[in-house]
This record gives sequence, structure tokens and C-alpha cells, in this order.
Amino acid sequence: MRLKQVAFKIIFLTNLCLPLTAFSQEIKLSELFKALNQVQTEHKSFIEEQFDPLLEISQTQSGEMYYQSPNLLEQRYEKPIAGTITFTPTLIKFNFPDRTLELPVEGFPEVALFSQTFLNLLNGNLALLQKNFELAFKASENQVWQLSLTPTNQLKKHIQAIQIIGSQTEIQSILLTKTSGDWRKITLQPIAVKTIEVK
Repeated sequence: MRLKQVAFKIIFLTNLCLPLTAFSQEIKLSELFKALNQVQTEHKSFIEEQFDPLLEISQTQSGEMYYQSPNLLEQRYEKPIAGTITFTPTLIKFNFPDRTLELPVEGFPEVALFSQTFLNLLNGNLALLQKNFELAFKASENQVWQLSLTPTNQLKKHIQAIQIIGSQTEIQSILLTKTSGDWRKITLQPIAVKTIEVK
């Protein structure tokens, strides 16, 4: 797995579903980030789609994601290959059948930039996001919203834009478009409740 691929994969360790909050009007950006800040733990399933326009190659992966406030993210892949990527403030751990790898964040500033960006989103740290991105927020009366992040720092060499779509205080999908034209989209879904048949 190449370092650049690793770096761009890390930014999708952002999977969470926030508790629904009642809003009398369309949701505001400040309300959304306040709700994000209140989340302590979350567990979601995901479908991750990737596309390389140069090679015209697409790929789909799926699994489950975990978040624990303030800075632990874990992505557990189930299909097509089982494996885990764990992010902490100091270390990125990869555990796959053909490779186990640990990367210190301080030695890979590009990786750290991606990781911290999405931790700032999960933690509801609006001020830090505004420091590195130009934010465009659109909301409708039915409480569906779209948040677009356009990098203003060194990330703009690699990232064209990040688009997050949600409803009320629930993040539903994250789309990252790179300057190369490659894109990745992750769709978040509730974990299916398993029913037990009583005989």
C-alpha cells in the first residue's frame, strides 16, 4: 500500500452517526458543530467507493467504523479483504493479512493533516476547520444539509474539495475529490439490529 494511498484512506476514518436533535427551523452550522462536539462514541457501517479516472478503475469496500471522543478512530474492513486501520493522535496502525504497519504521525505531516482535519470535524472544532478550509454550508427547511470544505493550506496541492451531506445532526456521506480527479465516497449507515428468534 503506497503512502499516498494510505494518507487518503485515513481521512475517511470519520464514520459516525450523531444523535438526532430536534430543530424548529433549518439547522445552522453552529448548531451542527455543537451537536458533533457532544458525541462521545459512535458505531456505524460503511460502504466506501473509489474511482481512478485515469485508469478508469473503480473499487468498493465495506465494513464498520468506530469513533471514541476525542481522538480514536478505527475502520474495520470486512469486504473484499478483512483488515483494520486505527488512528490515534501519535500513531496510525494498519493490520491486514499481507501487511502490518505502524506509522508515527510526526514523521508523516501529510497524513497528520488529513487525520487532524477529520478529527476536528468529529470533535465539532469549527474554529480549527475554518483555519485550514473555506467552508460553504447550505441547509434546507427539511433539515437536510451540505457542508463543502475547500482547502486553503498545503492540502490544496492534493485535495480539490470535501463534501459532507447529512440530515439533522447525522452525517450520511463524505465525498473527497482530489486534484488528480480521483474521488472517494463513503456512505454511512446504521448498524443492523440482529433479531433472535425465541422458540
